[in-house]
Amino acid sequence: MKNALEIGVIGCGNIGTGVHLPILSSLDTVRIAFIADTRDPKDVAKLYKVPGVKPTDDLSSLPACDVVVLAIPVGVREEYIKEFSRRGTAIFSEKPFALNATQHRTFLSFNDRMTCNYASIYSNAVRQLREIIRSNVFGELREAVITEGGLIGRTGLEKDHYQTDVGLSGGGILIERGCHAITVINFLFEGYTLKTEKATAICQGKLDLDVEAHICVRGPGVDAMLRYHISYIRPVKNLARFVFQYGTVEFNHTNFGPPIAVKTNRNHFSFSINPDPQWARSRKHAFYLKWNSFLKAIVDKSSLNCELETSLATTLLIEDIYRTGRVWQRQD
Repeated sequence: MKNALEIGVIGCGNIGTGVHLPILSSLDTVRIAFIADTRDPKDVAKLYKVPGVKPTDDLSSLPACDVVVLAIPVGVREEYIKEFSRRGTAIFSEKPFALNATQHRTFLSFNDRMTCNYASIYSNAVRQLREIIRSNVFGELREAVITEGGLIGRTGLEKDHYQTDVGLSGGGILIERGCHAITVINFLFEGYTLKTEKATAICQGKLDLDVEAHICVRGPGVDAMLRYHISYIRPVKNLARFVFQYGTVEFNHTNFGPPIAVKTNRNHFSFSINPDPQWARSRKHAFYLKWNSFLKAIVDKSSLNCELETSLATTLLIEDIYRTGRVWQRQD
């Protein structure tokens, strides 16, 4: 693979081994340079026939690469971003990008070639809905609801999982899981004004388990309230419903496969919109499109808007929801 980009992967959790490594190993334009994890990564590294590395306190000892994947908890990411930014290495970060807006802006000051894996914006349904909103094809947006959830029982997280530690995860369900939907909201209404009018949260210790927010959206053809609800403790459907002047658009925003369903006013008739083949109908396809976009920019030496790539707007809106709902743990 002549002139292939050297990719270092740090983190052998589910996202690293289940998504990043399979995608990267299938691309002809890159080569996996090393795999690193605080737990011995030799078994995973052996599968890909690359060096396995256990990071030490001296991160400068990590091997060189053109792009590094940081598939590690946000709470321990800062020193890695500093080290690889010092080297001039491009960074592909897992979500959430930062603990808060102050840290997010600090990271942006270190490096001008960074992205965050908010791949949901490559979903076919999300792309089509954005066009629907902007085209006014169904009239003005009147209201919107985005909900997601799932109960955690005996098959849930083990006690020492990083998502149960606010210092590692940055908070509970909103920042750790809801960041994808918040990114979608910001993408749909890019250039619009978003303001959290009301928020409530149910917490266990410093971790939020259930968050509901009413977000006022104002912009061209839109003056509406968006209700967002995410929960680990209540049975909440995975649903996006956008009510327009002349019809209602619905889809499962966590499942990229099904097409958008449209119901006309008073349910006189309904239809679905054919998918656009250039956008993702599966989560892994979305991850591929995200990687492809970032790697193309690196190879072409294109100027990257890192505020958009890492979605500073997502961090700001999550912080606004937490502040409005009086969930202060992320600022402790």
